[in-house]
Amino acid sequence: MSILSGSSTTDQGTVITVPAGKWWRGSISISSSLAASANVGAQQATPTVTIQGTNSDPVNGSVMAGVSLSTPAVGLLALLGVTSNQTVCQAGVALQAPPGNPVTLRLNTPSSTVTLAVAHGEVSDF
Repeated sequence: MSILSGSSTTDQGTVITVPAGKWWRGSISISSSLAASANVGAQQATPTVTIQGTNSDPVNGSVMAGVSLSTPAVGLLALLGVTSNQTVCQAGVALQAPPGNPVTLRLNTPSSTVTLAVAHGEVSDF
């Protein structure tokens, strides 16, 4: 077994890539914030970490971790620029990259958020 860890702060950014024919077991943390603004109105955002890869297990596009944020439309909280923050740590995550191709954990985050996704775990053969 070997350690495979990584992080991303950009939309469509690679958190980690699991080599073809390997298992990855570990944890994924995602932390995000969304600032309220009186000029914008109510906002909602759902940054996620998803699987990208053909024949992966779980399947391509599966959400492995995510947070849901919202801010008020009007009022004192919006005028003060109150921020919605959330952090989630998803432990016990496992994914399999098939023999033919690698599989990537990818951060999907709206531009209105400040987000960090981190994965830490071990890679092993099937």
